Amino acid sequence: MAQSKTYKRLWHKAIAALARREHSIKELGDKLLEACEGDQDEVEHARLMAFLVAEDYVNDERFADMLCRTRFNRGIGPLRLRSELNGHNLDSELITRAMEPYQSQWVDRLCEIRERKYGEDKPEDYKAWAKQARFLQQRGFSSDQIHLAIERAGGLDE
Repeated sequence: MAQSKTYKRLWHKAIAALARREHSIKELGDKLLEACEGDQDEVEHARLMAFLVAEDYVNDERFADMLCRTRFNRGIGPLRLRSELNGHNLDSELITRAMEPYQSQWVDRLCEIRERKYGEDKPEDYKAWAKQARFLQQRGFSSDQIHLAIERAGGLDE
């Protein structure tokens, strides 16, 4: 089947995006949809997306694994990571599988982040404790994880 100019244009845009990094099906579809100019373009968009998925150019499982790995290494917590994955319309089972390898490592990672930012010493007072807790909460860690990390540092100086 001959390829239309629209299909070729969308193909090049898709390959350029995928060469830079993994994309979720939704994310790549949205990017390509922005380049569509009419109904015929949208037909070509749907045809191209079906091809990219069928040929495994774009794969949500691979995307979720990549995103979990990079965000974990960057110090992003599980709450923020799950929210980001949900924003890509990924299946909840897929999200759970992608996050599974990191489940036993979150608190250790959190302790590393806290120590790098605030040092090994425990918080001097409640104000310092709250400041650390807010910072860690913004990174996407739960209250329980934050309490564990600060307790490992020696708790609150009272």
